[in-house]
Amino acid sequence: MGAGAVRLGVGPQMSDAVSDPHRLRALESAALLDTPAEMVFDRLTQLASRTLGVPVALVSLVTPDRQFFKSQSGLPSPYSDRRETPLSHSFCQYVVEDGAALIVEDARDDERLADNLAIPDLGVIAYAGFPIRAPGGPVLGSFCVIDDRPREWSEGDLEVLSELAATATDIIALRAEAVASGDAGRRLQRALVPEPPELPGATAAAVYRPGEQRSLLGGDFFLCEAAPDGTIALVIGDVAGHGPDAAAFAMSLRSTWRAMLLAAGLGLEERAATLNRIAMAQRPDVGVYATALLCEIRPESRHALAVNAGHPPLVRLGSDGAHEVALPPCPPLGIVADPQWAAGSVELEPGGALLAYTDGLVESRAFPGSAERIGAGPILELAGAMHAEGADGHTLLNALVELAAHTAGEPPDDDVAAVLVSVP
Repeated sequence: MGAGAVRLGVGPQMSDAVSDPHRLRALESAALLDTPAEMVFDRLTQLASRTLGVPVALVSLVTPDRQFFKSQSGLPSPYSDRRETPLSHSFCQYVVEDGAALIVEDARDDERLADNLAIPDLGVIAYAGFPIRAPGGPVLGSFCVIDDRPREWSEGDLEVLSELAATATDIIALRAEAVASGDAGRRLQRALVPEPPELPGATAAAVYRPGEQRSLLGGDFFLCEAAPDGTIALVIGDVAGHGPDAAAFAMSLRSTWRAMLLAAGLGLEERAATLNRIAMAQRPDVGVYATALLCEIRPESRHALAVNAGHPPLVRLGSDGAHEVALPPCPPLGIVADPQWAAGSVELEPGGALLAYTDGLVESRAFPGSAERIGAGPILELAGAMHAEGADGHTLLNALVELAAHTAGEPPDDDVAAVLVSVP
């Protein structure tokens, strides 16, 4: 049976939701059934297994007679080889049936699940699954984790799982669009560089502009959000290379950072070490790496900690202008297996700000046709002057990108991403 084909044999206990023709058309359009495993999904299930401490994590797509595992981590043989089970062994069918998450602490005590053959054959006792949806809303299946013993799922567990399910949904949606149009690359890039939300005690602005090779997906990514304790958590990174592999690697690192943020309890150096281990395990090829700046900003004390993993320097803006922050040197992510990670401290004055950017901002040509690069000097000078004048974050960042573009009279060679976080 070819990729994307749906088997239509309907079992006697199958719900109307599972056999809904609209849902089945969406499942076929996703072009994922009976296709090989792919790293972009395997990264998510491996991350779920590691982060939540569960033996099994799955990306499960439900058809009228089976569930197909687009990705699996820790599934026992022979199911790990077959990458499917009949519906008699499926909890995920009820995620499709309900159109909502299914959270089970002990399936043996659940009236609907107690007779499911996944319990004796697969050892499924605790289960947590969130819907994976197609564009337009039909539930294709579930992103789920499984434990072989009773488990009380914490709020943090479910937040992490919900985020990973949403990431899987986004990837599937983008792939579906790629089949129909060439717009998926731009959509994926926007997912990697989202506008920061409102922050407690601080404001943030961001900018992204693709380089001259606009048809290629870039590896720039950032995320700036508030942690549960009110700390502002910022990561900005740049994967070496372009194309789908670089973008998928960037998405994996960004998702890992967000999962660690939701899980809480990790120091900045420990987050850097975890992010590096993920990068080492999931880089698309030997030699592929990512530079990154990892920051924790406490607006109430105007204090920040930062780790520089081979990235362009963090910049502090204040009454004395814009200055690069000296941080302990650390290697890029995905180069060295177990390096020492060291965070540096940054103090901000009232009304101060931190600027983080990718190297495309300072590597534009100094003038048309020149091999010389603009460098950080003009960028720092303009940033300091505009900050002193009280320019808002978006205006300042756009001016920096325009400076880089107009100096050379052409778009920057590389993608440019920048984030500015200001404290009162």
